[in-house]
Amino acid sequence: MSGPITTAPRVSDNGDGTHTPLTARDLAVYTLLAAASATGSGVAGIRGGQYVYAIDGTFGGRTATLQTRALDGVAWKDVRNPDGTSLAATAETMLTLLVGQNAELRVAITGSGAAASLNATLAGVA
Repeated sequence: MSGPITTAPRVSDNGDGTHTPLTARDLAVYTLLAAASATGSGVAGIRGGQYVYAIDGTFGGRTATLQTRALDGVAWKDVRNPDGTSLAATAETMLTLLVGQNAELRVAITGSGAAASLNATLAGVA
């Protein structure tokens, strides 16, 4: 007779020797931008958990900033790095991040210059 099947809890490395348990997992891929040159529409209903955020394409001197819908349901707020700076890109970027349940995200494109064509996705991590 075998014992119960157990699994180790999934955790996120906080980078300082501590770990945070991950309780939500979403394996969906959300398209935030597709060949875009202007700010994208918000993508609502993101289930939450750990994701890989990737942005690539031709930036043409523009800045792409990941944003989340504010609690008032109207305004948009920049997603912040641990040091308090906006999560903004001027070149191809790929990183992992934790997203709260039922989040709404978009990528805001600012600046001017040559033609831009940007793609951005948020993909759940297994």
